[in-house]
Amino acid sequence: MLNPEIINNFLNRKLDSWEWLKDIKRDKLEEEVSLDFKTTPYTHQLASMVAGKYNDNFLYLLEMGAGKTKIILDLLTYRKNEWKKGLILSPNVSTVYTWADECEKHSNLSYTILMGTKAERESLLGTTDTDLYFLNYTGLLLLLTNGKDGKWVKDDKKIKKFCNMFDVIVWDEIHKMKNSQSLSFKICKSLAKSIPLKYGLTGTPLNRDPMDLWSIFYLIDGGETLGETKGMFAEALFSKKINHWGGADFKFKKKYTKLLNSWISNKSLRYKEDEILDLPKKIFVKQKVLLSDEAIDDYFSTVKEFNSSKNIEVKQNSFEKLRQVCSGFITFKNEEDEKSAIVFKNIPKLEALVELIVGTPEDSKVVVFLDHIIAGDIVCDRLKKEKIGFERLYGGTKDKIGAERNFKTNPNCKVLVANTKSAGIGLNLQYANYVIFYELPMSSIDYKQALKRVHRSGQTKRVYIYSLITKDSVEEKIEKYLREGKTVFKNLIDAKL
Repeated sequence: MLNPEIINNFLNRKLDSWEWLKDIKRDKLEEEVSLDFKTTPYTHQLASMVAGKYNDNFLYLLEMGAGKTKIILDLLTYRKNEWKKGLILSPNVSTVYTWADECEKHSNLSYTILMGTKAERESLLGTTDTDLYFLNYTGLLLLLTNGKDGKWVKDDKKIKKFCNMFDVIVWDEIHKMKNSQSLSFKICKSLAKSIPLKYGLTGTPLNRDPMDLWSIFYLIDGGETLGETKGMFAEALFSKKINHWGGADFKFKKKYTKLLNSWISNKSLRYKEDEILDLPKKIFVKQKVLLSDEAIDDYFSTVKEFNSSKNIEVKQNSFEKLRQVCSGFITFKNEEDEKSAIVFKNIPKLEALVELIVGTPEDSKVVVFLDHIIAGDIVCDRLKKEKIGFERLYGGTKDKIGAERNFKTNPNCKVLVANTKSAGIGLNLQYANYVIFYELPMSSIDYKQALKRVHRSGQTKRVYIYSLITKDSVEEKIEKYLREGKTVFKNLIDAKL
C-alpha cells in the first residue's frame, strides 16, 4: 500500500484542460489552423486540430460518426514538416481499408497497406517509401513477435528497428489496448516510448470500466494524466476488495467522478453528441469489408458464371449467390431437394458488424437491416454469443408487436435485427438512432422506407447510417445504384461484374 501522503498529493494535482476550446468560435479556430483543407472540417474537428497542434500526444474521445479519422489526417497534414513516416494502427483488416479510403478522400498523403504474410509485410516496410503505413493490431503482433513453445513473445530487436522507422503513431480504437498485461499493450508501450508524436482515437470511454482508462492514457502520455503505475491510479480512485480466489476486485469511488473527468481533459478532448451542432441530421458511412479466404473461390467462380451467361434466370441465381457469399453463406438444394446452407467459418462482415454495435454509446439502440433469413440467423447467433440483447423481426416472427415493444422499452435489448421487407414499412423506430445495413435491399424504395423507420418525426437525435460493403464486389454496384435511385438488378443485367 502506498503512503497516504503520496496518494493525497496525487489526488490534489493541478492539470491543464482543453475543454475551453469548445467555446471558441469557428472563425477564430480557422485563424489558428491555416490549412488548405481537401474537405471542409466541422467546427468540432477544427477545435480538435488546434488541440493536436499544441500537443505532441493527445486523445480524441468522440463517438462513432463524428469524423475522428478526418481529424487525424488533417492534423498530420498540418504538421507534416515535423514527421516523415507515420504508423496508423486499427482493429482489423476492414478498418485498415477504411483508413485507406478516408486518406484518399480527406488528404494528399501517400500510404501503404501492410497486408499479407509476415514476409510480405516486412518486404513492404523495407521497399516502400510513403507517408503513412496502415496496419491492424494482429498484423503488429505478427511483425514484432516470434513463436516460442507455442506462444508469441516480443522480439525486442525487431521492435527497436521498427520504432526507429516512425515519427508519429496513431492508435485507432485505442481502447483495444485496455489490458495492460496483454502482449499487444507491451509492444505498444515500447512504441510509445520511442515515437515522439502519439495520438489515440476512441468513442467516449467513460461508459466503460474506469480502470481501463489507465492503459489508454499511459500509451499517450506515459503516466502524466493517470499516474506512472496502474497501482497508483487504483489506490487513489478505487476501493479494493479481496475476492473468493484471493485476487483483488477494484470498484471506482463515484465521489471522484468529477475529478477523473477533469484529469482526462488534460490530454484529451471529448465531445458529446449534443455538443456537435453543425453535423447534418443524417450521417452516412460506408464501411468496406473483405471477403474471407474461404469465400474468394466461390465468389469469383460465380462472377464468371454471371458474366458468361445470357440467360436471365442463370444471371438471377448467380447474382443471389454473390450476395450470399458476401454475407457469409451459400444456399443449395440437397439430395432430397430441400434447401440447405453452408455458413463460412470466417465472416469479415459479421466481425465488422459486431465492432460497430459494440462501439455505439451504451444507451443507444441499433437497427440492423438485412434481406436474407439465413443472414439474420447468422447475425442473431453471433449476438447471442457476444451476449448482446436483441430482438428479431422478419416474416417468421410470431409476435411482431411484442418484439418491437421489447426493443423499445427494455434497456438490455440493444439491437433489432430486421428483415427490410418486414420492418421497412409501418414501424416507428425513432427511439433508435443507429442503422446498419448488413445487406442492402435491391430497391431504392425499400432502402428509403427502411431509413424512414428511424429518421422520422419524433427523432430527437442525429441518425448514423452504416452500410457494410464488401470491397471489390457486387455490393459496391448495389450501393451505387441505390444511391442513384436505380433498379439494381435491371442495371446489372448487361453489366460485367
